[in-house]
Amino acid sequence: MDRWALRVAAYAGLMTDSYPPFRFDSGGDEAGTTTIEQSPTPPAPPAQGWSAGRVTAVVIGALLLITGGAVGGTGGFGLWADQTQRDSSGLLSTRSESFHSNGYAIEFGTLELRWTDADWVLADNWLGEVRLKADNGVFIGIGRTDDVRRYLSGVEHDEVSMAGDRVTYWHRDGGVPADPAAQTFWAASGTGQVSWRAEQGSWTAVVLNTDRSRVVDAGLAAQAEVPALRPVSIGLMIGGGLMFLLGVVLLAVAVAGAQRRSSGTTTSVT
Repeated sequence: MDRWALRVAAYAGLMTDSYPPFRFDSGGDEAGTTTIEQSPTPPAPPAQGWSAGRVTAVVIGALLLITGGAVGGTGGFGLWADQTQRDSSGLLSTRSESFHSNGYAIEFGTLELRWTDADWVLADNWLGEVRLKADNGVFIGIGRTDDVRRYLSGVEHDEVSMAGDRVTYWHRDGGVPADPAAQTFWAASGTGQVSWRAEQGSWTAVVLNTDRSRVVDAGLAAQAEVPALRPVSIGLMIGGGLMFLLGVVLLAVAVAGAQRRSSGTTTSVT
């Protein structure tokens, strides 16, 4: 069984053109074994076309084909989203998600935005305008994480963490918050909807009832301009296409070279 599996692997790796039969006999002698019987017909010499270099080229070419296809496909999906999934305001939107807190506020993690090169094509305005929309008239505020944590220190609230479709809550005990509309640290705030221009730093969004009452229920959807989506998608498509073409060239050169070497090799048996 092990010998058959190894031969199948060699066939799949393009190291032999002969698919092994599926049978559980002992098979012929393997290279490196010793036999005292003299075969009337010497075994055929191994194929001469597939050198180690050509096998390596085939493996690298296959990896480039897979990787290039994945990268190019990601770029194509991004370009499709950029051209077809924007609303009338030119923003990309997420679906609305429902959130609930038995406390006075819901705190939404930390968004880290960092870029160092001001001349980089994606710097400063890569995310563009960001909007948070609620399906009811709750207060929404976006501020620097340190300021938000100071504001919510000693306030009963829930911290929310999202990973894919999984939402995790951490409840914090405390008292009643100060009037959110009277705070001056918010980078952007509003009732039912807030618009914010993304900047570097650590940012946190908070949702509270406008009357500062307990139990917060809100359905929220995020929207973003993402002006960098189109150039990034085009770059991914070009890079993925180049990788794919390079993989095709490596495979073609390796296969053609192996075929020429095999056809040019003759064996005489006396």
